[in-house]
Amino acid sequence: MSELHFSKIHPLMPIPLFICAEFLYENSSKHESFHQCLQELVSIFYGLTNVNNHEQSYVDLLPRSCISKTKELFKHGIGASTVEA
Repeated sequence: MSELHFSKIHPLMPIPLFICAEFLYENSSKHESFHQCLQELVSIFYGLTNVNNHEQSYVDLLPRSCISKTKELFKHGIGASTVEA
């Protein structure tokens, strides 16, 4: 998905991605691979841009998300460990 132009990604794409992140966050203590997948997903969030504002990443949309567990995910710093830019 990161190779696609921002206009080719549906504006509601963050919803299923945030739901996946929430699932991985809730189950990350059960298996190491869940935590690794979660870190990869968070790095994807940083790379994808908003269709309505191409200078805004999906991570910037998170505060407006209605998915509470995903907000907790970023508060606990899981996203911070994957950000290098």
